[in-house]
Amino acid sequence: MKINTLCILLFLMFSSKTSFSQISDFEKDSEDWKVTGDVQTGTQTPNWVKAAGNPGGYAQATDDATGGVWYWVAPKKFHGNKCSAYSNNLSFDLIQSETTDQFDAIDISIGGSGLTLVLDLPKNPNTFWTKYSAKLDENSGWKISTLTGASATKADIIQVLNDLNKIWIRGEYRKGKDSGGLDNVVLEAFQNIDLDGDDSSYATKGNYNGNTICGSGGSVNICDIDFLLNSLAKIKDIEIKVNNDAIGCGFFNVTQPNSKIFVSSTKPSELKLKNLGNADTTDFKKLILSTLYTIPDSCDKNNVTIQFVVHFADCDGGINVANFPIYKKSKLGTAQDTTICESSNPISMLKLLKNNSFFNGQWKYENTNLPNDLFLPKQNPSGLYKYVVKAGGNCPSDSISFRIDVQKNPSAILPKDTFICIEKPFVLSINDPFASKITWSNGATGPQTSISESGQYAVTATYNGCTFMDTINLKSFSCIECKIYVPNTFSPNSDGINDFFQPFSSCEYSNYSLYIFDRWGNLVFETNDNTQGWDGIYKGKTMNNETFVYAIRLDYEYLGKPVTKKLSGDLLLIR
Repeated sequence: MKINTLCILLFLMFSSKTSFSQISDFEKDSEDWKVTGDVQTGTQTPNWVKAAGNPGGYAQATDDATGGVWYWVAPKKFHGNKCSAYSNNLSFDLIQSETTDQFDAIDISIGGSGLTLVLDLPKNPNTFWTKYSAKLDENSGWKISTLTGASATKADIIQVLNDLNKIWIRGEYRKGKDSGGLDNVVLEAFQNIDLDGDDSSYATKGNYNGNTICGSGGSVNICDIDFLLNSLAKIKDIEIKVNNDAIGCGFFNVTQPNSKIFVSSTKPSELKLKNLGNADTTDFKKLILSTLYTIPDSCDKNNVTIQFVVHFADCDGGINVANFPIYKKSKLGTAQDTTICESSNPISMLKLLKNNSFFNGQWKYENTNLPNDLFLPKQNPSGLYKYVVKAGGNCPSDSISFRIDVQKNPSAILPKDTFICIEKPFVLSINDPFASKITWSNGATGPQTSISESGQYAVTATYNGCTFMDTINLKSFSCIECKIYVPNTFSPNSDGINDFFQPFSSCEYSNYSLYIFDRWGNLVFETNDNTQGWDGIYKGKTMNNETFVYAIRLDYEYLGKPVTKKLSGDLLLIR
C-alpha cells in the first residue's frame, strides 16, 4: 500500500494519539489487557496503578518465578482487519523492577490468518520507562514463528494484519522474581468502522447501543449519529445487509444519495455502495447516516442485525466488518385476571400471558422481585403481579400486570363432627350456598343428603372452578329418654296370665339388675337378664300371697351420654 510519507509524518507530529489508532493509555483502568504465563498467580489479570506511569496510570504485573516467560496480551479492540497498519508502528512503553540476570526471548508476537510473526527488540527495558516502536513491514526484522525462523515478507505482514487476533508484548526479562509495567500502547491502524462511536460495534460484535423502533411499522437510522468511518486506504465498496434469519423483514431507503457513490440493491434487505472513483470516507459516511431501515408490522422478529462489510481497494482485498442491531419494542401479549386453585400444582406465570414473545423479564409482586416465574398456589398470596421487560436499545421498559386470585380451600364445607338420633333420619347440608357440582360419598347429589346410620361421610363441591372435599364423622344416639313399666302385682298360678314379674322397656340397656326381697329383707330373686322374670318360687318353694319389695338398676345412653336409673317399690304376689 502506497502512503504519502509526508502526510503520515505531519499526522503523527500533530496527533500521535489519533482517533484512527488503537490506543491504551491506562488513564482509567487496565483497559481489558491480560497477562499470560507465570505471572499474577495465574489470574491473567494485571494490576492498575493510578500514578507513576508515563505519565498517569499504567498496567503492572508481578512474576511468579515458576518458569517460562510471561507476556502482556492485547484486548479485542486491537484485533480485526488492521491492514492499514502495514508500514506503520506498534509502539509502547515498558519498565521493569530489576535489570540483573537478564535473558533473551521473543519480545513481540503477533498473529492472524493462521500465521504468527515474532520480533526481537534491540534492548531490554530499564528500571525507568523505556519507549519502543516496532514498524510493521518486511524490513524491520520480523520472523515467522520463531526468532530463528524465515524472515517475514510483505505478504506475510499483510496476511497477519488482515485478520489480526494476537498481540503479545514481553513483560519478563529477568531470571527470578520481579515486576513489569506497560503504558502508552498505540497501533497505528488508520482504518476502522465503528457504528456507535465507542469502538465496540466491530470486533466484539456486541455491547453497543443500537437504534430502537419503539413499536413496529417504523423507520430508524442504520447507525448512531457518532458513527465513525476512517481509512487512509481507499474504500472500494460497502455492502449492507440484514442478518440471514431476518431477510425479507424490512427494507432500506437512502434519503440523501451521493453522485460519487453508486447505490444498487438486488433485494430490499440488501444495499451495495460502490465508489465511482473519487468518493472519500466523508462521502460514504454522509450517505450511510442518511440511510433508513424500516421494519413493517408484518415482521415477527424482535430485532434485526444490520451488517456492514467494507472493502478497501489498497489493502490487498482487506475488509472490515461491523454489526448493528435494530430492536423492536417488546411484545408482552395480553393477560386477564386469573383464579388458581390452592390445591393446584405450581404454574408458570408466563403461560398466563397470551402471545408473549419475551421470556427474560422480571416478575414483581408489590415492587418486590420474584426469583422466577413460578406461582406457588400454597405459598404466593392473591394480588397484582407485574411482568417487566427491559426493552432493547433506548426504548422504555415495558410491563404488563394482572391479578391472580388463589381460591383457598374452605375451612369447612360440612359442619363439625356430630351425632344423629337413631329414632329419625338426619339431613346433612353443606354450609356454602355458592358451591356447585356437589357429590356425596353415599351417591347422593345436591346440597343436602339424608343420613340414617352413623359413620364417616364425604362430599366434593366446586367453588369458582376449584374442587374441594370435606368429611364429617357422625355417631348415632337415642334421642328419647328411657321409660320403664313395672307391674305392682302378678299371679304365678300357671294360667298363662301374669304368671311372671318382669319390668318392660323399649330401651337398649348397657347394664341391667333386678332384685326382689321378702318382708324380712331376704333376697328371693335376682337377675341381670332383662328378658328373665320371677315365677314366685324361692328355693324350690312356692311363695304364698304376700307383699315383696323390688329394686331395679339399669344403665343406658341418652343423647350420647350415659344414664343410670334406679327404681324400687312394692310387689303383691296373688295366687
